Parts: sequence; structure tokens; C-alpha cells
Amino acid sequence: MSGPADLGSELFCATGSVSTSVAEHAEFLLQQHEAGALRLYDRGALDPADPAAPLRHRMTWQRDGDPVSAVLVLLARDEQVRLWFAARCPAGWGHGVPSPLIRAGLARFPLADPRSGLAVTGSTLRDDPEDVAGLLAATRDRRGETAVLVRHVDREPGSPLVVPRRSAEFRKATMGCASMVFIGDAVARRLAAELPERLRIPWRGGRLFLPSAWSAERDDPRMSEVDAEGAGAWPEAVDLALRVSRRRETGTADAELWSMLFTTAWHDERVADTPAGPGERWFAVAGGADKSDLRQRIQGAGARQAESKEAAARRADAVSGLNAEIDQATARLAGLERSRRRLASAALRLRAERDVARERLAGTSLGVARGRQDAAVRSARAAARRLADREQELERLRGAEDRSHTALGRAAVPEPIRPVEPAGVRFGPGVGAEIERLDDARARRCRQVLDLLAAHAAAPGPSLAERLRAEGIAPGVPSPVEHAAVTFRVPSEVDPSGWAPFPEFARLDHAGDPRCVLHYLDDTAGPTGVVHVGHVGPELAAGAP
Repeated sequence: MSGPADLGSELFCATGSVSTSVAEHAEFLLQQHEAGALRLYDRGALDPADPAAPLRHRMTWQRDGDPVSAVLVLLARDEQVRLWFAARCPAGWGHGVPSPLIRAGLARFPLADPRSGLAVTGSTLRDDPEDVAGLLAATRDRRGETAVLVRHVDREPGSPLVVPRRSAEFRKATMGCASMVFIGDAVARRLAAELPERLRIPWRGGRLFLPSAWSAERDDPRMSEVDAEGAGAWPEAVDLALRVSRRRETGTADAELWSMLFTTAWHDERVADTPAGPGERWFAVAGGADKSDLRQRIQGAGARQAESKEAAARRADAVSGLNAEIDQATARLAGLERSRRRLASAALRLRAERDVARERLAGTSLGVARGRQDAAVRSARAAARRLADREQELERLRGAEDRSHTALGRAAVPEPIRPVEPAGVRFGPGVGAEIERLDDARARRCRQVLDLLAAHAAAPGPSLAERLRAEGIAPGVPSPVEHAAVTFRVPSEVDPSGWAPFPEFARLDHAGDPRCVLHYLDDTAGPTGVVHVGHVGPELAAGAP
């Protein structure tokens, strides 16, 4: 196993200092081996003659069917023990995967970052705003070898710390390779005042402070209060903390140290299948050249080969199951695709039949009648809406005029005199009121048209439209489809139903929107001998020329 550089997610690296003795660590590993929690491979000393030389233990265990191989190096230094730990697993390490330090027993001890002094196996709580020197050194000054997660939580001073679920998952996955510090409101305010704006921690959120070598390459990951409570931002933070812990710059003293610790041959003692005696425990004598030692090596290799075969068989079974599920999903997808094609074909066929039926219906008298009826209904509704809008506007203006006269102390405007029907001209219901609502310019135009209609009734000519055009009045005739929209009341002498279309009209203006028109019916040659006026107001025949 090698430590230099970033070897990928297969490797888990941790380093730090603990206050327990080397013998206590070695004893716990033997107990784990005897209990079957792990399998010790060997132990060795860099220099057996030097009691202060570092000791190395190599071990293996299974994690969900995947083999894990780990190396632990212990070095007694004054009252502290410096340790280096590395574990390799083909499935890798990350969010949701427990730290291998737990199996090796290192989670029982308060392991600390050798430079910043912050714990990397537990959690640190900062409640005193005056005790932030160490935290500032790890965050602002970047004095640490590992990443530091600072999490601002909502808690009362003096109350017990309840670690949030997402933070606990981060701690479990990064135990040994990242520090975690919880702060309250008072410390958060103090840090906000001490830290520059680019390094501040989001309120009720968190920030993963990277070592100085990393801060120059990328920004620290920040989590808002919403992000910290959710699950989306934590996997990236875990992966980044693991990457920081296993990065070793090639050619540096640190890289050479890791290479010496993990790849160099030491004076190793193999682990025996059975203890040689009470004093020997599970380790055979040093040397490694006798037949028993060779036999043990062969047996160990055979056992590892058998474990690898079992793991390969389990993976093959899993792949077979996944292939079966893929085949079932593919079959369901093919069935759904066939159903989709059948539905699409049926929809196209029904649309074609509908279009053919519409074409046949359009060629019949019923289809033509329905088309005229629909056009008439649309035109009538549009005309009704326009007429209602004009009436509302007129009422508003009349109300404003009355209020103005009242405010000036004048009498309200009297009701206008209703227009008188000229001789030979007969108004339909409501036409007189429509003429009253015209403005001055349109009223004069309307009076001119009424006089021309009366002159035509007194001396009928060949064409009323030609007479209007000769006097500067623009006549018009709607299309046959729009006749129904210009149907008005007439005497029963004209039509027994009491209704008749007024296809001809005269424009009272040219710039209005809509334009104002007068619809008339020439019955001078009919039973009444007059010209009937059915409508004066907004244009109803939208398609009139």
C-alpha cells in the first residue's frame, strides 16, 4: 500500500496524535483478531534494536463482501503517540460508508490533527466567544493538515449538544481525516467579526475549511441553513475531505515518509494460525525462512484466494440478477412502445375519419347553414360586447357631465329631443336612441344620409347605393355569410317572421374603431313603400368591404 499523491477513492488516509500508549493499541488489535473482527497479517518494527522505533501492523477484514486491507503505524513521541493509518477497499470510501478507523479501534481515542490540535475522531464544541484562537488558526490561518468543518447550530448556551443527523453522517464517514467544530450564536458573531468576508460562515449553516495547499486551488464549500439540513450537499463535502486527507505531493518529505511507512520492508513477524504459547500470543517467531512460516504464507494466500473467489461469485450472482431485471424492463418497454404505436395509429385513423366527415358535412346544405349560423353567432356576440362597452362608456361620460354641472351650480343637461323620422323613412326599435348617442360629426352625417333616404323614397331611382355614393356617402354590402349578423325587426308586411336582413349600409365615418354605420332596407318597391333603418352605431359586419 502506498501513501504518496492521490490514489483515488480506494484509499483512506488518516494521521494524528493520541495520548494512549503503543502497547494499548497493539493489545486492542490482538483482541479484535481473536474476536474475528479483523485478521492481523503481520507486525513489524523499523529497527528492532531501537525501542523508540515505529511499529507497524497490517490487517484485513471484509466490508459488505469487499476485502479491506489496512496498515497502522505507531510511533511513541514523548507523552504522545503519533500514528499513520491507511486502508484500501476496491469499492472505495465516501458518504454513507463508515470510516475504517472504527474497525481498527482508533475511534475509541481522541485523535487530533498534529498541527491544529482539533479532534478528528470526535466533535468539538465552542461556546465561549473569547476562546476562538485555535479555531481562528485552523480557519483563517489554515494551520492544519486536514479539512475543518465548522457548523453553526441553534442551541442555548450551556445546553447539551445534539448533533444533527447530516453532521453525524459526515462525522461517521470522515472520522480520522477531518475535524468537526460546532459553534453557537455568540461564537458565530465573534467569527463573523474576526474573519474576512470571503471566509465567513453562513448563519445556521456550515463551511468546510480546506488546508492552505487546497485553498489556492478552489474555494471552500459553503452550506446555507437549507443545504445543511438537506442531504444534497453532504456527499460532495465528504468526498472532498477524503481527497484532502489522501493527497501527498510527490517528491516531498511527507510523500517519502508515507512511502517508507507503507511500502518498505520491515522486520515483520507473520501471524500464526494458532498461538505458539501464552507469551507468544498470535505472532510466530521472526525470521520467515523456516518451513512452517512458508506453509503459513501459502495457507494465507489460499485463504485470500478463496475469499476472492467467493466475492467474485457473489458479484457474478448480483450481475446475473441485474441482467434479469434489465431483460424484464426491456420487455416491458417494448410492450409499452407497441401500445404507443397502436394508440398513435388509432388516433391518426380517427382524425382522418373526422376530417372526411367534416368535408362531407361542409358540402351539404346543413353544413352551409351551420357555418352561417356559427359566423352569425360570433359576429352577434362581438357586436353585443362592443355595444355594451360603448353604452358603459356613454353612461360614465354622462355621469361625469352631470357631476360637473352640479359642481358648477348649473342644471343638468336636459334630455335631447328624440329625432323625428323623415318622410318615407321608418326607424326600427331603438334606432332613435342610437341616433341620440352619436357625436356631432356623426349626427350630421346621419342626418345627411336620412335626408338622402327620404329623397329616394319620394322619388325612387334605379339604385339607392349609387345615389349615396354620388353624394359622397360610402355604401357597403356584407358577404352572404354575414347576413344573419345584420338581421333586424321589420313590419310583418315586409316579412311575416318580423325579421329581415339589412345587408346594405352607409358609413358615417372612416376612422372610427369600430366604424359607425347605418343599416337600411330599401322597400320603396315593396308593400310599405318606405326605407327601413334597422341599426345606427358600431359596424356589425366585420368582413364588410
